[in-house]
Amino acid sequence: MSTGVHLPEELPLLQVLNDHFSRYPAMQVQDVYKLLHQASLGSEHAIPDPETARLRLEDELAHMGAGPAEPLFDPLP
Repeated sequence: MSTGVHLPEELPLLQVLNDHFSRYPAMQVQDVYKLLHQASLGSEHAIPDPETARLRLEDELAHMGAGPAEPLFDPLP
């Protein structure tokens, strides 16, 4: 049932920022910029070709430990 309340389109972005500031209270302006940049453009600049991407992911998986109790992904609008 609709309440008739119109939420601004920016709400998902504000929620992402709020979540990140809650999880990373020491975030600085450059961290917000990087988050917004990756949300809008992705990380394509770091992957020159699919084979390199695959090798980097395999290497990362082979060397990562259990890690902190963090969400598996951050939904970005």
